[in-house]
Amino acid sequence: MSRPLTLLAVLALFAAACGDGDIATDAGPSTTAQPDEPTTAQSDEPTTAQSDEPTTTSSTTTPSGTGVTPVALCDDVEVATPTVIGQGIGGGNIPDSVKAVVRAYTDQHPDVYAIRWTDRDHGGTFVVAFTDDPENHREALLDMRSESEGWTLRDSGYAVDVVQVDFSWNELQAGAEVIRSTLDASPDFELLGSGSGNQLNRVTLLLSRPTEATLIGLAELLPDYAAMMCVEGALWDESMAPPPQDEPLGLLDEIDDDPLVSCRGLPAFRASLLDDEPDVDPASDDPLIVALLEQSMSGVEVPADGWTTIERTDAVATFARFEEGPAGFFARTHSFENTVAGWTIAGEGAGRCELRIPAPTGVAYMDVGLDPEQPIDPESTRLHLVVSQQACAGGRSGVENMYPPEVVETETEIRIAIAVIPPEGPQECPDNPADPVEVELDAPIGDRTILDGLRVPATPLPTGLDF
Repeated sequence: MSRPLTLLAVLALFAAACGDGDIATDAGPSTTAQPDEPTTAQSDEPTTAQSDEPTTTSSTTTPSGTGVTPVALCDDVEVATPTVIGQGIGGGNIPDSVKAVVRAYTDQHPDVYAIRWTDRDHGGTFVVAFTDDPENHREALLDMRSESEGWTLRDSGYAVDVVQVDFSWNELQAGAEVIRSTLDASPDFELLGSGSGNQLNRVTLLLSRPTEATLIGLAELLPDYAAMMCVEGALWDESMAPPPQDEPLGLLDEIDDDPLVSCRGLPAFRASLLDDEPDVDPASDDPLIVALLEQSMSGVEVPADGWTTIERTDAVATFARFEEGPAGFFARTHSFENTVAGWTIAGEGAGRCELRIPAPTGVAYMDVGLDPEQPIDPESTRLHLVVSQQACAGGRSGVENMYPPEVVETETEIRIAIAVIPPEGPQECPDNPADPVEVELDAPIGDRTILDGLRVPATPLPTGLDF
């Protein structure tokens, strides 16, 4: 069964945890093999904040009685921030000629060079990090000339700054090799993924359900690398666990006349919002609305009208522009963060908007269809379905981790809801197979319509799953 990627006009991804974002950074020194650098904005450099001081951890202390300083959570690692505020919003503002000058300088200092990125939170400043005195590097870098155009970086008109961090790129890559191989060989830790060469200046570790004991155990296992590591996400507690699987989730019972819905990763909103008039006034002088109508990660012109506020706090905001089209409901989405440079676009996308009831924490939904190998028998109380996980799952249908199917029957309809606990951590993305599932009904199928109850409005189940 083919499962091609069908994202329509996706313009950008949202930022990822711990500074490893959705845009690549400029390449590292020529003496060291190095992937594109990470970022959290929309350019070809990364964009999180870091400081002129060496990186430190802010809240990790030695637990009483252990004598060991735990490895930090990535959220507790202070990152270096530039003192220069740029005029732009991302790496698209930094031309290749400027990047080439910076690259030429960092190639001359491979032993102390760490990373370079475009800091979206500071107006698109191009930041370069070294492990030694930033002032000397800053002055020398600003005096570098473009071989092709003759200007110095100081006079180029682009915001460039230098910060100091703890570890060089070479140190991080060598440390990452040791850390990963040690954890892979240890039965006490389940490493789901890792990263290095990020603005955190750490080897970031994604572990299965980390606790305080996990952080201490890492420091004890790898004492020489404890300061170089951090663990992604929050410490595990039982509130993060998905609901038990001994009975259906009961989602269909909770759907009312105005249910919470979502699409394309938007925060949940009431379905009735789609019946309201768009609430964004294009003539507003609100700085957030001005940013919405002026900033674009993709370069596609932002329409002036039709925008609806999905979420707005002092720190973040999300807007959507909904349209009916020949292929169904369509949404353009823009998200923003409130940074020291003001409201700054953090994500942008566009494509089909299939409204669904949001899944509980730790739960994902499945694609569901009628089993083409088992034609419907109106006299039978047994309904034959095929199911498959929607997300990357290493080529598994998910049947083994499925919740009992939910069924709501009326005289005219049979509504079905099927959910699954997805595998933890990053997964490979081969085609997920469709496996058969049988559902026992209270009454014969008859001529009732069989619906996917988690879509809004509920839609008839297809025959088979043709991805």
